[in-house]
Amino acid sequence: MTTSICPVPKEQIPINEYQVLSNSIFFNWPCIGKAFFYKKLFYSWLILMPIITIICTGSHQLISSPGKLLLVSLVSSILLPFLLIIRHFLSWNYIYKRLRSEKIEYEESGWYDGQIWEKTLEMREKDILTAQHDIKPILYILKESLLFTILALLIGFILIDIYPSIYIYD
Repeated sequence: MTTSICPVPKEQIPINEYQVLSNSIFFNWPCIGKAFFYKKLFYSWLILMPIITIICTGSHQLISSPGKLLLVSLVSSILLPFLLIIRHFLSWNYIYKRLRSEKIEYEESGWYDGQIWEKTLEMREKDILTAQHDIKPILYILKESLLFTILALLIGFILIDIYPSIYIYD
């Protein structure tokens, strides 16, 4: 691809957006591997758990039932990994769609002057290959982890609901 033919600014070309995203410290987690990604999610859950536990101790009902306090803290802490997965998914899905598209929507100088440029055949083939072989496995990891996180949240909410409540009133 010659840059003289393409009117799209360099930073808005989908393959360049992909490279920026894959080189990012945060967004490269699923690129490095599934185990690395899950480890980062586990650490985010682990970091948030004591904070949520401290917040939950403000509830008189939870402080009187340590088991339920721990269960609520464990389940509530899953929200951070859930939000991280959603953020990853939205970004990677956006790049995937831009790479698969036949046209590039771009802005020359600001939001008010949007343009559309049709990709060349060579650019389209390269973008589709990148989307299929590089980004699709990442989206699979993200969907799998999103499903696992949703299941963990649902199971956690069910366990919280059926947990025997013991209230100690003064």
